[in-house]
Amino acid sequence: MGWVRAPLIFLFVTLAAIAGVATAAMSMRSAVATSGAALAQAALDLGEAERLRSLRERVSRKARTYLFTRENRYLQELRASERAFLKLLATRRESARTPKESELVQLLEEHEGARRIIADRLIDEQRSGTSVDRLVRESETELQPVLDKTDATIARLVEHHQNNVELARAESERSSRAVLLVWSATGLGVLASILSSLALARSLKRSQGRAARTRRHLAAIVACSDDAVYSIDMEGRILTWNESARRIFGYEGGEVVGRHVSMLAPSNPADGMSRILAQIRAGEPIAPIETSCKAKDRRLVDLVLTISPIKDESGRPTSASTIARDVTKERRLRRQRDRFFDLSLDLVCIAGTDGYFKQLNPKFETVLGFTRAELLERPFLDFVHPDEREATVRTISKLSAGEPAIDFENRYRCKDASYRWLSWLASPEPDGTIYAIARDVTEAKIAQTKLSALADELRQLAVVDELTGLHNRRGFNILADQELARALRKREQCLFFFADVDGLKRINDELGHDAGDRAICAAAAVLRSAFRKSDIIARLGGDEFVILCTDGAPDDRLLMERVEHLLRRYNSTEPLHPHALAISIGSTTFDPVHQEPLDAILRRADKLMYEQKARRKAAARPVSQILATAANGSRPRKVGPP
Repeated sequence: MGWVRAPLIFLFVTLAAIAGVATAAMSMRSAVATSGAALAQAALDLGEAERLRSLRERVSRKARTYLFTRENRYLQELRASERAFLKLLATRRESARTPKESELVQLLEEHEGARRIIADRLIDEQRSGTSVDRLVRESETELQPVLDKTDATIARLVEHHQNNVELARAESERSSRAVLLVWSATGLGVLASILSSLALARSLKRSQGRAARTRRHLAAIVACSDDAVYSIDMEGRILTWNESARRIFGYEGGEVVGRHVSMLAPSNPADGMSRILAQIRAGEPIAPIETSCKAKDRRLVDLVLTISPIKDESGRPTSASTIARDVTKERRLRRQRDRFFDLSLDLVCIAGTDGYFKQLNPKFETVLGFTRAELLERPFLDFVHPDEREATVRTISKLSAGEPAIDFENRYRCKDASYRWLSWLASPEPDGTIYAIARDVTEAKIAQTKLSALADELRQLAVVDELTGLHNRRGFNILADQELARALRKREQCLFFFADVDGLKRINDELGHDAGDRAICAAAAVLRSAFRKSDIIARLGGDEFVILCTDGAPDDRLLMERVEHLLRRYNSTEPLHPHALAISIGSTTFDPVHQEPLDAILRRADKLMYEQKARRKAAARPVSQILATAANGSRPRKVGPP
């Protein structure tokens, strides 16, 4: 309505200005008349002042003539002139309009009184026979100064009235110009009023066209809307009804217009409708509310209602518009979703990147023991195991960036202070909502831990000799292959030892297999102490051992002496043993230049060891005798007692 009010306001302002200008023009016209009257009066006053001057001159002239001629008729004319002069002074005194004029008239009366006294004395002297010459001298010495003063005062009075005439004339001219300007402004105001009226007419025509187009546009929007749009008055009676309302409710416009909106309610709606109408009458909009309404065929329609008051120009509510959106299908789908949500055997939730759950299914209560209210009111990080919180925060950051989380696992605290392992599948939405499914994998984790321990145990059993704790043949082959590959890459030599426990069959036959096992374990302990931890020591089976020295080929003689020393110490510190421990050892070197297979190296070391053992038996050498040097430069030796 602003485009209508602006021309109207301009018109009213213009009319008010014209009225003010007209009033001012009338005032100026009165002022011109007043200034004209003042000018006329000033001119009249000036004329009377000039008349006083002429009367004064006439009195002086008549007095001189009488003094020189002594004729009575001149005396009579003198008295008549004096009376006229005094009468005019009295008139001016009464009509004086300024203090200055009153002052000048009073001075003239005083001068006239002094002149009359001197003139009467001269007349008396003339009658007593005074000579003319004497009268002339006395007249010039006594009477003339008084006459000069009178003339000067009359001149001042004339000048005063001349100034008044000039001021009145200037004021009259200013008033005339002001009147001309005022009437010109009045004419311009009338012209502006005419132009504004024309502009107002055009503006009103355009605004009416715009209003008509706006009404048609709004009507088209309401008619084409998929939502039901209808309006009600302050009593709740339906005023308008669009096509979507007919489609949703099944009523034609003629069936509902004029009837109360409560006809759409499924049950007694009096209380709720009264509250809504009271809120509308107060000018307050109704926030979107979900409700169900009754259609013509008596089916229930799920709706979201938005009700807004319609106000007039004064801001008073006169009616209300209602927009009803049919959400029947959405509600049915939501109920189905909630049913699957609640029946799921997994933990299903809706969460937010703010760190709080938004919705939880009952499985959370079953698994964790907390109520849904307890889980919803606290950040879900409070329930995560401290060891997994950092990883959980990183996963939430990825979800915030739009990346899904697949098979993420963490532990959640239960109400009994225990923890359950949960495996998560989560998908984020752009608005920060996270849809997630978690599965309780605690039992699977426990089973996996047991299986891992069992697998470790099986792997240990597969590569470790159960009796001695050393590597078995399989473990040695695996580690030796790796070490030989490393030696080939670095072009380094490796030293192999093949050892055998002497007399084990005799110990088993004479003392039993338990004593034989103890002898094998003692030999394993000696070898473990003689070689480095980084060296690979293995029991190949029975009484046979093999050692691979890693990180280069050390001096085999020093190693042989260390084994001999350890055997002597063992035999000397264990006098209760029913047998002495002796070990035959053969050594050979792996050269990366020839790239000999592991089996060939072991066969060569084994051959050298048995050659050493055969030579010892044939020669019956004492303990620690060095045997013959084997082929390829290796040194098979027998250490320990025979």
